[in-house]
Formats: sequence, structure tokens, C-alpha cells
Amino acid sequence: MAAGIRALVQRKNASDVRLMGHSGGGALALLLAAEIPEVSRVVTLAGNLDIDAWTDHHGYTPLFSSRNPSFVEPLRQGVWQWHIIGLRDAVIPSQLIKPFILSQKNATGIEFSQFTHGCCWGRIWPEVLQALANDQPAAISGVQFKTRVESP
Repeated sequence: MAAGIRALVQRKNASDVRLMGHSGGGALALLLAAEIPEVSRVVTLAGNLDIDAWTDHHGYTPLFSSRNPSFVEPLRQGVWQWHIIGLRDAVIPSQLIKPFILSQKNATGIEFSQFTHGCCWGRIWPEVLQALANDQPAAISGVQFKTRVESP
């Protein structure tokens, strides 16, 4: 996937790439951001940011050949992370991913009290895209529990 994104970046002569992912796609977006220098923003929605905590929580067999974003080096200084979580998410409960979010230097955590793993993300999609276009995570209507500490 990284090679495909790099090829697209080169073909389009892109200098600013923004990755988004839901659930396991959030983990993938974080892992890819570390591999692609043009990535400047990562947005996760109900992202599985600690796959070991997730498998332990659900009693699943560990994902032995998967990389865990929680154990990878922090992203470059200039990469901003926005992690949007639903407090009613039983698939990836907030207590599994908040420690990761709180450990990141350039991260914003945003909670939605009524959202589940699958419910309601479409409601906020336009405001997330607008906030991303304007680099203003505060424009997202959820409750921020952490704002990025260092600017790029």
C-alpha cells in the first residue's frame, strides 16, 4: 500500500498527503504515515490504535504478523493526528485507545458520547473534511480531551 501511495504522490507531484481511516483503517493510516514523507495529517475514526489491547480485551487470538501502531516510533514532528472516538463503541472501546492518543505529541483526541463503532460517523463527515481542509480540529463538534502539544 505504501508503494502505491508513493507512486500516486509522485504521479500527482503531491507535497501534502492526508490519510484517514476507520477502525483497522485507522491503524493502517498511522502505519502508512510513518512510511510516506509527504503525509502531514492522519485522521482516525474509531481507530484500532493498539491492536494488542484490542485482542486482549475481546479474547481474540493475537495478531502475530500485524504491526501495532502503539509500538511503532512516534510520527514525525510535522504530522498532526486527529483521533475521533465514539464513547459507546463496544468494538474498540475508548479506554483501549486513549492511552495511545495521550502519549502522542501532535495529537488531538475528540469524543462523541453517542457514537458507536458503526453509528453516526456519516453525520460528522462534512465537518471533519472542512476542519481538515482548514487545519482546525477544534471545528469538529465533539468534546476534545486532548489537543496537540507541539505545532509542526
